Amino acid sequence: MSIPKKKKGYYIVGLLLLMGLLIGTLYVRSNQILAKPEKTLQSSSKNRRGTLPDQESASIKKLDENSKSSLEPLELVENVEGLKAKAKPLILTKEATFPDLAKVAERDRLFSELVIPNTKQQASFDYVDENGSPIKPKIGTVGFYVVYVEISETNSDSSIRVPIPVTVVDETTTTLLEERVALQTEGTVENKVTLSLEEIAGKAPEELKELVKKRAKISAWETETGAEVPVAISETTIEESVGTYQATFAVSVGEGDKQQTATMEKEIVVQKATSEPVASLNSTRAHPTRETVEVDSKAGMSYNLPFLKVSELTGKTTVEIRNLIQERLALKAWRLSNRNPLNPKIRSSNVTSSSQGECVADIEIDFTGQKLIHKVKVLVVPDIVFDKDSAVGWENIPGGAKDGFVTNPVNGSKIGFLTRGLNDDMDLWKWSDIGFRVEDKAGRGYVYKDGNYRVTTIPGINNQVIYSKPDDSAELPLGIWGRNRGLGRKDEDKKEITTKYFLRKNNRLKELLFDSKNQVLYVYDLGLSRNLNFFVRLDMYNLSSDVKSFAMLENVDTDYYTDNVPIYALENNGGFYLEKKGATDADNKRFSIRLKNAKGDWLSDYQKFYAGDYHAMKMFNGYNYFGNDFSKAGLENKKYNQGDVIITNTDSAYALGAPWKDIQPNEALKTGYEVFAGNELPYMNLQLNPKIFNVYRDREGSFDVNYSLSRIPTKDATGKIYAVYPNGEEGSFPFVGDDEKTAAGKLTIPRNVLPNEMNGELGSVKTYATNLVAVHENPKSSMDGLPSQDQAVVINVYNLGGKPIGQVVKKGSTWNKTAESLIKDPVVLPGHKAKFEYEDSKNPVDTSKAGLQLIKVRMTDQNEPTQTVVMEVPVLVTEETPPTTGLVLEANDFSLSKTEVAGLDKQKLDAFILKKSNSVTWDIATGLNDGIELSVRETTLTNNPDPLKSYTATLQAKKGSVVKTKKIQIYLSAKLTVEFVDEKGTSLETAYTDVREIGTSVDVSQISGVATILKKLKDNNYDLAQNPENETITIAVGENKVMYQFNGTLKLLSAPTVLDFEMKQATINAVRYKAPKIIGKSLVVSDTRAEKVKWNLKAKVNQPLTSLEDKQVKMPEAIKYQYQEEVLTLTDENTTIFSHLNTVSGLYDVTKERWSKGDGFMLDLAPGAVKALGKYQGKITITLENAK
Repeated sequence: MSIPKKKKGYYIVGLLLLMGLLIGTLYVRSNQILAKPEKTLQSSSKNRRGTLPDQESASIKKLDENSKSSLEPLELVENVEGLKAKAKPLILTKEATFPDLAKVAERDRLFSELVIPNTKQQASFDYVDENGSPIKPKIGTVGFYVVYVEISETNSDSSIRVPIPVTVVDETTTTLLEERVALQTEGTVENKVTLSLEEIAGKAPEELKELVKKRAKISAWETETGAEVPVAISETTIEESVGTYQATFAVSVGEGDKQQTATMEKEIVVQKATSEPVASLNSTRAHPTRETVEVDSKAGMSYNLPFLKVSELTGKTTVEIRNLIQERLALKAWRLSNRNPLNPKIRSSNVTSSSQGECVADIEIDFTGQKLIHKVKVLVVPDIVFDKDSAVGWENIPGGAKDGFVTNPVNGSKIGFLTRGLNDDMDLWKWSDIGFRVEDKAGRGYVYKDGNYRVTTIPGINNQVIYSKPDDSAELPLGIWGRNRGLGRKDEDKKEITTKYFLRKNNRLKELLFDSKNQVLYVYDLGLSRNLNFFVRLDMYNLSSDVKSFAMLENVDTDYYTDNVPIYALENNGGFYLEKKGATDADNKRFSIRLKNAKGDWLSDYQKFYAGDYHAMKMFNGYNYFGNDFSKAGLENKKYNQGDVIITNTDSAYALGAPWKDIQPNEALKTGYEVFAGNELPYMNLQLNPKIFNVYRDREGSFDVNYSLSRIPTKDATGKIYAVYPNGEEGSFPFVGDDEKTAAGKLTIPRNVLPNEMNGELGSVKTYATNLVAVHENPKSSMDGLPSQDQAVVINVYNLGGKPIGQVVKKGSTWNKTAESLIKDPVVLPGHKAKFEYEDSKNPVDTSKAGLQLIKVRMTDQNEPTQTVVMEVPVLVTEETPPTTGLVLEANDFSLSKTEVAGLDKQKLDAFILKKSNSVTWDIATGLNDGIELSVRETTLTNNPDPLKSYTATLQAKKGSVVKTKKIQIYLSAKLTVEFVDEKGTSLETAYTDVREIGTSVDVSQISGVATILKKLKDNNYDLAQNPENETITIAVGENKVMYQFNGTLKLLSAPTVLDFEMKQATINAVRYKAPKIIGKSLVVSDTRAEKVKWNLKAKVNQPLTSLEDKQVKMPEAIKYQYQEEVLTLTDENTTIFSHLNTVSGLYDVTKERWSKGDGFMLDLAPGAVKALGKYQGKITITLENAK
């Protein structure tokens, strides 16, 4: 570092600019929105009334609405004896009874005023008609009526007949204006008005209002007189799209200042006029999407189906969850007596942010100060239960419904719920609604007996069949997989299933069954695919907090028009079918069970199947054909072709197996298949060219396919070819048939429906299928919806490479193997040839040192040289003679961050350890890892480890009975080093070191040990020149270093303020005064520069020695400096008085090292220099300079 000879000091004046920031608060005022705001409307009135029947009448009958009412506004009825009464309107539900006149509390419902003049006499009360004849009134239909009450004093002829206005209400009726008006919307279902999208198209607002009035069938009347009250629709929110909207109904009574107005809102549901074309829902009426209950015989309440998704609760507080439930249930409540609305709210619930399965919410209804409580079950389900669909909008299909099924529009076959439109005849099952049924147009199913029984599915948990009874041992002496233990059979024994829902949305049916004991949710998903196959899915969800092993077995004794129905194979062994031959092919009837898609992939976890002799399978004895561990093979690996006979001329049966599988919480074992039932369809014929693409992983651009379609039902027919792409997205391509009932064209599979990385696995082929089906679409044709057979375009994506063949060689041996010999089963495009070479051709393996080496082999497609890859082949160099058998297992110690393993279950934690340790294993005999089970045998690492501890893991490689293990160390912390260096990089202080948790963020400047060193160096006259770039560092695996760089300085740390030569005796002779008294600090120089060079001290006289009494008296050459033997005269120019070279960084005390030993300032007075006695003062400046 170079120090300039002269320095100037600059005072930097910092101007503090103060900026005043004014913060304004914006207040947004919001008006409260009332549920039923009142408005002023003009109105006129018309009368309506009915009469009550006599005791022979079955119900109340209303008079013609155009008849005039003789009932005037309610007035006091009295006689001359003073007996008087005034009636008040009576409002009754259709289910209610008339008040008992023998009870005072009941009579109070009829009279607002009652006076009996002679209190000593009693009075009798009787229902009569207008002529006074006794009657027993009964409730009629909704409307206004008049009943009379005869009041007679005992022992007297005094009596009066009082007309009582009666309004009968039901769920379509609401009272307004403090029960002064009753309003009925007879055309609503579940309090909603339903319109079709087609009928609202193009209508003006006023036309929409009239349409709503007409559809709602609105009527209103005064509850005192029966006079008709006009109803207006003041506004609607209806838009020309499917959705739910609001309409405001308004009624007014009275005139002028006495006019009163009330409004009421109704939901308007706009939906499409027709359902999806692929299925007939057989719906003759709408089912509620809401549940309705009666609470304590006082209030009615309705709410949406109580489903919540797990993701909707994640991270929410108790209050947020309560609000969510309130919003989702959309609670509504009313008085049973008059339908007046009440205020229901969520009082409490046991739903939390981590809930799943069956929960409970307590609903509180404020009923005139009394709190009515009703418990609602809330079912929290995994998100995937409803796929990408919403959990709302599903209809609840009640028991006894006639439309809980879906129909194939071409051949009339059906799939649906039991006791909800489809039924079977088995006495043991007639009370059960669990499961499903598939039948052909004739109503024939495929399960013994006579096709009228149902499929039973037997679930298992943790190697046990979960539904069993003690008496099963007598019935099933040989096995535990009896059908009585399955869903759909003897379900009265399955008390564990506490919640059941049967739902429909468009052409989808869902059946939700919750087993509260085993914390399992079963979800049946039924419907009709575009290919007119029914789909059946049964997912078994694990709603516990533990990983559990699930399995499923479907055992079916077949009977399709005969108990000995033959069973045939489907194409590519993708399933099987039962067939009853008819007189012609068109008369053939089939029941097909399809387990694989057109590509050949399994549709579900049902990946074992067998069809054979019922008795040989021992199904009747409760046997599982595949064994309790599902290890026995079925027909899944056979090479059947379409139509091959599997079994015939015997009592046939089949079994489907989903083997034991570990299921994580909120995940499911997924079983299912496609079913075709009934008369074979005259499928269209779809041909594709090409059907297979073979490409490398870096292929760009779309895939074009030519198609031809034949056997179209009619000339000039139209339709679409529907595509389901590999990513699940759908597309369609329209076609138009020609006179030959054929069509041809091109369809495109876009590149973006495939993953960005189509195949990241070295030496492999990944297959992506686009499933295609053509559908004839003509609503006027009986063949509307007719499909083609399913087809698929397959894209095979190749990732160049192969299987490295591990080697074991002896140390010092000669390496002579070719690169090609180290790669097995190389993957290259069909018809192409691969070339192999070492990356280090001169010395691919260093056999001079023992240990594991990974040698690099390059593989190149000679037909496409741009396709090349480098693979690592493990080579173990040993000190001993290499073994010829056994296993090699190598792995490295490693470090990790605590966050990397947080929350991992055991399975994921083990997988993490295997990957992080770069574990590698192979069979010495083959060099391959085929058939080797690599696992973590044991580990001390947890998913919440202590960062200050180290952990171990023992890895295990196992092949058959051969086992190899290796123990490794696992660290969660890493070393942190903070260095302090000078401008040459030389360490100034011992580096600060510490061990910190990997993944944590550390500001090293805030570490006390670092701060202490920084302060020390600054105190020792080092200037901080450069802070670390990573002063705040995230601790990573390995060593973490940061560095502070300082520059050394040359400084004059201190100097005396006064050199006091004290009082001296004046003389005329020459005299020298030395060693003045030092006042102030010593003269000290600090030199911490990395490059050590001499420095100089210089002095000059700013003011010569001058008398303090007379400033004109001076001694100009009196101040001198003694430097060793030399005396230096100081003037007003700088004179070097001392030079020095520091060999090490530090301080040099000039006062101590030089002045105390004879050097220093002195006064040298010549003879006669003293002109006057007195005190003298001079001023000296000392300067420190670099010698350069």
